[in-house]
Amino acid sequence: MSIEVIKNFVEDLKESPDKSAVTFYHYTNTEGLVGILNSQELWLTDSKFLNDPSEKQHGLLISELANLNVWNTLMSEVIASIEKEEQPDKSALHFLDESIKRHKEFAEKEYMASTYLMSFCEDGDLLSQWKGYSNYGKGFSIGFKKSFLSDISGFHLGRVIYSWEEKIKILEKVTINFIDKYKVNIQEFNNELLTDFFNLIGFISIFFKDYFFKEENEWRLVSVPELKQKPDCKATNSGVTPFIKIQIKPLEEKIDKIILGPKYDSRYIYSLKNWFPIEKIELSKGSLV
Repeated sequence: MSIEVIKNFVEDLKESPDKSAVTFYHYTNTEGLVGILNSQELWLTDSKFLNDPSEKQHGLLISELANLNVWNTLMSEVIASIEKEEQPDKSALHFLDESIKRHKEFAEKEYMASTYLMSFCEDGDLLSQWKGYSNYGKGFSIGFKKSFLSDISGFHLGRVIYSWEEKIKILEKVTINFIDKYKVNIQEFNNELLTDFFNLIGFISIFFKDYFFKEENEWRLVSVPELKQKPDCKATNSGVTPFIKIQIKPLEEKIDKIILGPKYDSRYIYSLKNWFPIEKIELSKGSLV
């Protein structure tokens, strides 16, 4: 896969709209908090096993539209060449034509690269997050230092893109860069190149989400496709889900703050400090009800 294309893409996602944001919050239930504090690990889930399958379909739809836009541009160039009685270069056009035809087929193949992720939010006390991810307010939001999350080897931290126009623009740019980089190979079209292209598009689409969720201001910590770490498996409501681990020892150097959900009794603040090595971590209670 084109590592340079990925690096350039992720660099564009590192800037937060809120320039002052230095802490990103992961919402979880009681079991999730206890698991993180006891193991001193983060568990990143395989993106193929997201709770909401519509996220994957949304990324595929955006990718198809972006490819169609690039295809139309390339077709215009071919037509212009013919009108000038020049020999048009149809190799890139053929590559895109095949990618559009076979996009869904390749996306459903099990040999596509696995990518692991964990979600965070800029706001540690957001009603929609308490409802969706923290047992309707009887859970926790764990505030991790942005400096830690953005400096983990083998992983990229990036903001989620909600704007339809920005998604299309990004994928058009990535597609054109990929074609330019591999133009010689495209002339000898093969499935390996197409798989490489879809893995790249799949990685980028992980940072795309429907505009309906814009309030979340979500960030995602995502593994690079070349990561060789062997995954573990956990039992979930949907079956068996692969995940990988990141060590977060010592906790007090990685976590800034823990916020109890608004439905929790404030006395748990003192209990948490007695149960876990988090004496220097700020604890508070969510204000939303």
